[in-house]
Amino acid sequence: LVVIPGIFISCSNTSKQQTNNLDENTKWQKTIEIIYRIPSPFEIINMYRIEHLEYNEDILNPIGNWENYNDMLAQNINLGIYSGDLAYTAAYEQYQQSALYFDLIKKLSEKIGISTFLTEDIVVRVQNNLNNADSLRIISNDYYKSLIDYLSENNKDKDLALIYAGGWLENLYILIQSLKNEKNNDKLIEILSEQKLICDNLRQMLILNKNDKYVQITLNDLKPIFDIYLNMQTESKKPIQVAENGNEIVISGGQSWKLSEKQMNNLKKYVVAIRNKWIKL
Repeated sequence: LVVIPGIFISCSNTSKQQTNNLDENTKWQKTIEIIYRIPSPFEIINMYRIEHLEYNEDILNPIGNWENYNDMLAQNINLGIYSGDLAYTAAYEQYQQSALYFDLIKKLSEKIGISTFLTEDIVVRVQNNLNNADSLRIISNDYYKSLIDYLSENNKDKDLALIYAGGWLENLYILIQSLKNEKNNDKLIEILSEQKLICDNLRQMLILNKNDKYVQITLNDLKPIFDIYLNMQTESKKPIQVAENGNEIVISGGQSWKLSEKQMNNLKKYVVAIRNKWIKL
């Protein structure tokens, strides 16, 4: 299952453009297509939140770490990681924790120099809805969409790719840590197998920006995880169905894959190792 927030369609008269402009336009369109195929951390957590599992504050990236992130790689990656943590706290209605993570995201965004995407409206809405679970979830998702829109509109594709990488890996880490003590491992295998499409799109986005040294480092770090998803075996193929759900497009069906037990064990190992490396950058 893939949830795509919104639809973006662009048209251009490429016959009148010079070759270099065509290349840039093609890259831009590919980036936009990939962006709109990568769900936000909140959408991923909300899709896979399993009601009987308890909230675990210990798995979050400690709030105090943000002060240690002093280069663009650490700042962007961990802005993505903290976005995943904000989504997790909001999904589990941990109001005070959500407020703390939102505040540190604001501080880290100021450190990076992209805080203008955090409008006064979003800040006020957070302050006024700390005890309203539904509102806080919507605000958390709106914050992330505002961040993505800001980076896209200001040609910050490299920053965007790094933030997506951090957010996606944190989601994997939270899922693995939340389900690691389950007797039945089938649910975790199913959830992580469904991440293949998101993984493929993130990989494409990083490759599009691999001329940046920080993106190349991130590609190298994630290579073991990408290799696992690239080598998954096909399980079945169902007819593709597209449905509208409010302002979202829900796509189901198509090719499906399943991680083998060995791939699953390796994936858990790599996710934990890379995530723990990233929060210490």
